[in-house]
Amino acid sequence: MFFFSSLWIVFEYLRAWGLTIFTLGPGSLSGPHYTLGHLGYAAASSSFLFLAGFGGVYGLGFFIVFVNCLIFFFLVSFKKPFFSKRNLTKFGIAFSVIFLAFLATHFQNTQNISDARNKKSIPVTIIQTNFPSLFGYTSQQEKEFLDIKLGLFRQASQEKQWPRIIVFPEHSNFLEKLNFFYPSFLSSENAMNGKQALVIDSGWHSSENTGAAVTRLIYLDFQAQRIIDSYDKMLLMPVGDYLPYFLTAILNLTGHQDWIVNMEMSRGYEKGENLTVVEYDGVKIGGLMCSEVVSPYLYKGLARNGAEILISVASDAIFKGDKLLLGQLLAIAQTRAAENNRYFIQAANQGNSFIINNQGKVMVKTEKIGNEVVSAEVKALTAKTFYNRFGDWILVLAGLIISHAILVKTGFRFRR
Repeated sequence: MFFFSSLWIVFEYLRAWGLTIFTLGPGSLSGPHYTLGHLGYAAASSSFLFLAGFGGVYGLGFFIVFVNCLIFFFLVSFKKPFFSKRNLTKFGIAFSVIFLAFLATHFQNTQNISDARNKKSIPVTIIQTNFPSLFGYTSQQEKEFLDIKLGLFRQASQEKQWPRIIVFPEHSNFLEKLNFFYPSFLSSENAMNGKQALVIDSGWHSSENTGAAVTRLIYLDFQAQRIIDSYDKMLLMPVGDYLPYFLTAILNLTGHQDWIVNMEMSRGYEKGENLTVVEYDGVKIGGLMCSEVVSPYLYKGLARNGAEILISVASDAIFKGDKLLLGQLLAIAQTRAAENNRYFIQAANQGNSFIINNQGKVMVKTEKIGNEVVSAEVKALTAKTFYNRFGDWILVLAGLIISHAILVKTGFRFRR
């Protein structure tokens, strides 16, 4: 049971590294970040999701395989003397491990719930859009899309409870286009009735250091008309944001150099270097962009750096509303929330927008992918989970279990 569970998650870990190596390119980020399709996400809709705060997504994967192996060995044991000393020892150890894991996680969750009760609620509004994914828009299209976003923004400002945080989807470019088409809007007295709010926007910008194109998340103090800070996307999407080396080689060999040039001109982005945690009105916020949700390590890094609320801005237009993929992305976001004991907010274009609490439960979620405004209250939490503190300790344990099994087996063969 322990061996097979360990073997499974180690192969999951190696698979994540394999995808990183396979998609190696000028914009790739080193690390086992690509966990899309991980077995652990299957627990997102179950009552066992709380275990993510103890062992992360790999801990969930270990638990699922362990329980299935336990059921299998339980059924197989009926063919033998069930109450033999060997069986009783085996099942005794297995149930003891499960009990201790549940006990430790329950203790941690009790602390997390107590921490959440003592925090004030923060009203948040998500602006969801429904725009197609194109390499470029005409000026008329940009103005039409801006007018829709502006209407949604005004709707958000008229919510019954004034939002302290307003989040736009990935590549909204709301602030830049607003300055271009309606330069007097931001300085007008009635833009947001003079009230205070943090607006989180994103778009394409040029790196101050290299001049290369970057995908940037911007935090704007709307009342003060001041950009507090920004974050450049670190985990770029292969093909979508850069060309992997293997694909560049294939295109060169087949005489499609023009494809490479077009890609570099339209979507050849440079990756960011550092995570950013922004403090606004006493609340620390950490945000990432779209595909970065698949990385447990980036969001864990934000929580370790002090982020009390986690943000994701996404654009899923390229997937045409695929329910299977959107369901997987929701499960991943739920796991990120539970892993870090943080509220998780996602604003999406042609995808689902939602707010998830620190237990991984979905509080609000859009059912359609149209233009919409969603509001709810979140809490800025500071308590760290076991996973926050010790990371993927379960992988270290799995490595030790596999090593021990190999040594025992090798020793047995040597004695024979």
